[in-house]
Amino acid sequence: MSTKRRDAKGRILRSGESQQKDGRYRYTYYIKGKQHCFYSWKLEDTDRVPQGKHLCESLRSQVKELNKSLEQGIAFRGNGISVLGLVEKYLAIQNANEKLKTSTKAGYQTSLKHIREDAISAVRIDKIKKSDAKRWILSLQEKGFGYSTISSIHGVIKPSFQMAVDDDLVMKNPFDFVLTDLVADNSKKRDALTAGEQEEFLDFIKNDTYYSRYYDAVVILFETGLRIAEFCGLTTDKIDVINRKIKIDIQLHKDKNGYYLESPKTGAGFRTVPMTDRAYCSFKNLIESRTAKQKEKCVEGQRGYLCFDRKNMPRYGGQWDKIFESIWKQYKKNHQTASNKITPHVCRHTFATAMAGKGMNPAILKQIMGHDDISTTFAIYTHLKDDDSMGELERLGLADMGKNKAENVSVWDSKKIIKYKNRSA
Repeated sequence: MSTKRRDAKGRILRSGESQQKDGRYRYTYYIKGKQHCFYSWKLEDTDRVPQGKHLCESLRSQVKELNKSLEQGIAFRGNGISVLGLVEKYLAIQNANEKLKTSTKAGYQTSLKHIREDAISAVRIDKIKKSDAKRWILSLQEKGFGYSTISSIHGVIKPSFQMAVDDDLVMKNPFDFVLTDLVADNSKKRDALTAGEQEEFLDFIKNDTYYSRYYDAVVILFETGLRIAEFCGLTTDKIDVINRKIKIDIQLHKDKNGYYLESPKTGAGFRTVPMTDRAYCSFKNLIESRTAKQKEKCVEGQRGYLCFDRKNMPRYGGQWDKIFESIWKQYKKNHQTASNKITPHVCRHTFATAMAGKGMNPAILKQIMGHDDISTTFAIYTHLKDDDSMGELERLGLADMGKNKAENVSVWDSKKIIKYKNRSA
């Protein structure tokens, strides 16, 4: 007759359960032939923790949790992985073979730094519920983080947890929610300039004794919609003045380690951009002015850039940001009613908005802008004003705005409107 195993209190121990000499309970189980164990000072939830020992979950409560995980086909307690460990694993996979762009990698590292410095970093991934995730996002806002920073962090931690779901480490992704449903997007919007504002700004640059040297470069940014890094990376061999086309396949950057070239982030970034007549003239001016730049230094073996600093090195985005900042401050002194701060990106946005306002096919505009997603392009069209939509009806011959000619249907007076409504009823 077999003797059933019992603990120190005389209770029958179940399969896998045991009690050690120090009184601590142990549960042993196997997954794919590999032994795993967990421990507790309590067998049942109603037991008291021995004096001097830390509070803990009972052994049988943990066994119940284990069996539930096995039934659901997910790892027990997320395999003990912390939030920080999960995010680090995700980013390591993303950066496999060093394929991430430098700017993308820098953004990831900044988000990782914020997560690492937060208490959530040490929490086990299976402990994070959706309500916890939302409270944590709100806490970032309370700490003073701006929307763009919170969005970047959410953009890292959400796919990290999705990877955990795919790997059967957790059942659901607690960060799978729309960020703007929780946090208002209070990031400052850069409005596009009107045609009048653009011309006024360009006239100021053209007629200024100092800033006029930047006129052609600014015209090109307004007339092509290029990203500033794309413009900086342009070389003479990429500019077809005969067919008036610009080949975009490289970006020029500079960081603490020096200059470097990068290809566009997505396939949509590789494109050919047409020149307007105005852009053609400015490209011609910049190319002809290169004759004084015979001693220009190359970047990764590439020469033929359009704009240079005092050291005969090609200008990079950070320098253009400072140039625009300086121009804007001086421009603002003489144009105090100007409200929109003008940056290289505002030039790009102004170009896109102007083309949308002129009725350019969204698919063509998407290609010119190098947008990876058509929704980004369509978002430009949603920024058009009411006057633009009314003007479009007139252009299509569907409305004769403000012209009540005798041969047309006259404007209804209030009595006719009432009569019409009664007839409809």
